[in-house]
Order: sequence, then C-alpha cells, then structure tokens
Amino acid sequence: MEESEEPKVALRGLNERLKGFLDHVNQLEKANLELEELIGEWGIRNLAPPRDWSDKEALAQELRAQIRIILMENAELLIQSDAVNLKAAHLKNRCETEENLRLLQEQDVLQLKTKKNEVETTNRLLEKQILETEHELQQTIEEHERELDQHQQRTAEECDRVLAQVAAGEDGRGMDLSRTSTQCDHSSPAQSSPDSATPPTQASGSGPAPKRRPRKDAVSPTVVFPPQVKASDGALKEARAELAEARKRWHRLQVEIESLHALERSLQSSLRHTQLQYSVQLRDLSRSVKGLESELETVRDGLEVQKESHNQLLNTKMRLEKEIATYRKLLEHEEGRFLNSDGRSVQLKPWKGSDPAPEQNGLPNGCDEGIADPFFTEKTPKRSPSLQRQRSLVILTEPVRNKDGDICTVKTQEYLEGNVVRESAEGHGNVETEKIDKVIRQWEGSFFKGNPKLRKKSVSLRFDLHMAVADEGCSQIKQDSLPNVEVRLVMRRSRSIPTFAQ
Repeated sequence: MEESEEPKVALRGLNERLKGFLDHVNQLEKANLELEELIGEWGIRNLAPPRDWSDKEALAQELRAQIRIILMENAELLIQSDAVNLKAAHLKNRCETEENLRLLQEQDVLQLKTKKNEVETTNRLLEKQILETEHELQQTIEEHERELDQHQQRTAEECDRVLAQVAAGEDGRGMDLSRTSTQCDHSSPAQSSPDSATPPTQASGSGPAPKRRPRKDAVSPTVVFPPQVKASDGALKEARAELAEARKRWHRLQVEIESLHALERSLQSSLRHTQLQYSVQLRDLSRSVKGLESELETVRDGLEVQKESHNQLLNTKMRLEKEIATYRKLLEHEEGRFLNSDGRSVQLKPWKGSDPAPEQNGLPNGCDEGIADPFFTEKTPKRSPSLQRQRSLVILTEPVRNKDGDICTVKTQEYLEGNVVRESAEGHGNVETEKIDKVIRQWEGSFFKGNPKLRKKSVSLRFDLHMAVADEGCSQIKQDSLPNVEVRLVMRRSRSIPTFAQ
C-alpha cells in the first residue's frame, strides 16, 4: 500500500506545484494587463499631435511634375539630336558616293589619255611610213623617167638611122623593101611610147613631159610596147595603188584622231563642269555641316546645363524623400512605443524627473519633449517570484557646444530585475558636411566613455544620417560650398535577459 501511495503523493505534489505555477502566471497576466492599461492611459495623455505634411507633399508633387517635364524635354532633344546625326550621316554618304564617281571619271579620263597617246604614236609611225613610201615612189618615178628618156633617145637614134636608110633607098641605092618594112615595124613602137608614157608622168605630178615632134611617116597604126615599158608601167600602177591606199589610211587615221580630240575636249569640259558642280555642292554641304555642328554644340551645351539642373533637382528630391522617410520613421517609432499588440492605445502616468523642463525645451534643433521614456515602478507580491518590468531610467544631457556643431543627446536605460536590458542613445544636431565623420567618432567615444570594454562585446550600433537643407533653393548652391546637414545618431546595445529561478 505504501509503495502504491508514493506515486500518488508525488503526483499530488506535482499537481499542487503546477496549480501554484498557474496561479502565479495568472497573477502575472493581471499585473501585465494593469501595466498595459497604465501605459495606454499615459500614452493617450502625452501623445504628440500629428504633424501636417501637406506642404511638403505639395512641394514634392511640384518637383515630380518638373522632373517629368525635364525628362520629356530631354527625350525630345535626344530625338532631335539623333535626327541631325542621321542627316549628317546621309550627307556624308552622298559625299563619299560623289567622290567615288569622280574618281571613276578621272580613271576613265586617264584611260582615254593613254589611248590618245597610243593613237598619236601610231599616227606618227604611219606618217613616217607614208613619208618613206612617198620618197620611194618619187625615186621610182625618177628612175622611170630616166629610163624613159634613155629609151626615147635610143628610139630617136634608131628612127634617124632608119630615115637615113629610107632616104638612101629613095635615091635608088640599096633599096630593100622587105628589110625596110621590118625595120619600121620594129621602130614604130618608139613613136607611140612617148605618147603613152606622158599621162602617167603628168598624173604623177613630176612635171610636164618634153614635147615630141609628130612623126608623119607612121607606118602602122598598131602600137606594140617593149617588155621593159610594160613592167615599169605595172610597177607604177602598183605604186600608185599603194599610195592611194596609204592616203586613204592616212585620211581615216586623221578622222579618228579628230574624233578622239573632240571626245577628249568633251570629256575635259564635262570633267570641269562636274568638278565645278561638285565643288559647289561640297561648299554647300560643308556650310550645312558646319551649321549642324554648331547647332549640335549648342544642343550639347543645353543638354549639359539641363543635366546639371536635373541632377540638382534630383538631389533635392532625394534629400526631401529621405527627410520625409526619416520623419515617418520617427513618427512610427514614437507611435509604436505607445501602442500594444492589439492596437489599443493605453496611457501611462507621466514621469516627473529631477531635470527641469526648460532644459529639455531649450535643446537645439527642436528636440521633442516626449522623446524620453517615463520612469515608473510596480510592486510585486512577495509570496512567489515573477517576471517584473521595473522602472526605466532616462538620463538627459546638456547640449554639447563645440566648433563642430551642437548635438542634443538623450540616453535611455531599461532595467529588468536590477539588470540593464537595453541601452540606447539618440543625438540630434546640425553639423558641417565635411565634419560628419569627426562628430560621429566624438559622439561614439562619449557613448562608450563609461565602459570602454563595450567595444569588444556584442553591441548593436546604428547610425542614421539624415541630410536636409534648410533653404529650398539649394539647387543654386555651388558644389564647393556644401551646406550643413541635420544628423540623427542612434546607438543601441542589447543584453541577454538573465534566467530566474523558480
């Protein structure tokens, strides 16, 4: 029996301990609800009135509209610039095409000049050949005339001899009719040969032939030329035919040369006309290209100016957006601190510290009065340990005035059962842009001044730099004179919550 009752006793003890633990949990929940109600009431009483951001939103809308207009103008200018570039490229292509055509025509002219030189060389050779042929023909005519004169002399001598014999026969001495007729037959060609040779001699242009006395004692009307006369007559005809053919060739070559000269003159005139025309076009195109280049330079200068103004407006817009985002984060942070998880707002009793209110209101850069957490206490029952949220200690420091600027610093420490759960510090102030890093290092040193070993521990450190220009016309400020910026520095350090014993 005793062995069977021991587990029941142990189970009963465990049930009692569980019941006590559940009662303790219920008490903690009730205490937490009361604390949440107090926090909600305090938050409702001390909640800062909402700010009106309509002016900033209207300014942001105007800036957005201006940016859209500038973007459209930039797009139109880019389109115009592209069109001008296309026109310039088209003109350049046309110039290159005309230049190629001009080079082709120059090549054709060079070829024609080469052909002309060849024709002139051939013409000179043919003229030399014609002169040589004429010289040979003249020599042949002279030789023919000499031979003809010699033949005529021999014929005359023979005729005289025959006449002498005839005269002797008339006297009745040694008259032989048969022999006389035979001699007359042989000597009769000599009478007609001068008459037949005279026309070629006159046609050849060598001068009039010597006059011959007419012979009255012609025996036979039939004229028979000797073989030498026939051969010389055939050579003369061949020479005359060759001369006529050479003259015809020479005339044809002269005609071709004249036609080539005319073609050369026409090509030269067309070349001069084309050069003049293209030179005029090139001058016009160069003037138009120079005008387009000047317009392009003007457009580029305008684009640079608009780009600078656009960058200034964009910087102003980004700064305004950062300022609006920072203000929204601050508002959400301040509102979230006084709202519970269900969305119901509760209110806490205000904390009355030892620091006077005017010191807090006198902080630079408009530090809010309700930025610090209240310090409150809550009594817990002594019969059982419980998780207790104790007071939060808020330490307000005086503004640090130095050459780098005024910084308003607020430090907050949250305790849980005597242990520091969270530490944070916030600083606000206006500093110069070049001295931001120096101010951050000084402020960080002041935060870790109490415990330098915190640098080596797990410390959550965050810096929020909020840049805002007081003057709205910041776009006119030069780059070498940077404006002062508003700096908001936040540093937090979280520690692990110690476990409690039951």
